Formats: sequence, structure tokens, C-alpha cells
Amino acid sequence: MRRHLLATLLSITCLSPAAVGAQQTLFDARAISAGCAAGDCVGAVRVSVAALQAQGLTQPAMNSQLAILAAMLVQAAQTAPAAAAADYAAALEAVAAASTDPTQARAIAEVAQKIAAGNAAAIDLTTGIAASAG
Repeated sequence: MRRHLLATLLSITCLSPAAVGAQQTLFDARAISAGCAAGDCVGAVRVSVAALQAQGLTQPAMNSQLAILAAMLVQAAQTAPAAAAADYAAALEAVAAASTDPTQARAIAEVAQKIAAGNAAAIDLTTGIAASAG
């Protein structure tokens, strides 16, 4: 399973935390961080995804923002209390559901499953979080 997940992540464009910082976010990362800290990560993500959708972005631009959001969530999940894993996993599932790129959606959903299983620390952020191939 781990090999399959890594192969999926590496087979498409990836975003590392450094690349995430280099790209402009079109969502309120602080609001998401605050929502996650308050135990409503999925709610904060849904609000942000709806705001992104309201901007009328192209599909590639939207999927790029979703990749940045997914990377941010995984990074936060790695340092969050274990009790928050389900909330982060549900938030990532919401991100995956918003993607129009099936490969991206599948990769994000697989990462969400890893987090839900308590394996956030095992996710290697140096290989990135799946971004949209287009």
C-alpha cells in the first residue's frame, strides 16, 4: 500500500512544503488553521473550498489551490493531537471531493486514509502532496 501511495504521489506533479510557500494562496489559510485548532477543520475547509469555487477559477487553477490546501492540512495533521486525525482526514476528503482531477482526488483521498489510520507522521512531505497534472 505504501509503495502504491508513493508511486501515485510521484507519478503526477507534486508540491513540497517549500513549493507551497512559493505559490500564492487564494484562500484564507489562517481561517483554516483556526478552524482546525477549534476542532472544525472540515467546516473551515468547506467554507474555503466554496470561496475558491465562487472565484470562478479555471480547473487547473482550482486544482492547484486544492493541492496547496492539501499540503497545508497534511503538514498540520503531522503535529496535531492524535484525537484530531479524523477531523483532518475528513477535511482532506472534502478537498479530494472538490478536485476535478481524478488522479489528484485519488491521491489526496489516500493520504486522508493514512491520516485517519493514525499514520500522518509516516507521510513524507519531501515527496510532496499530489497536485493537479492539469
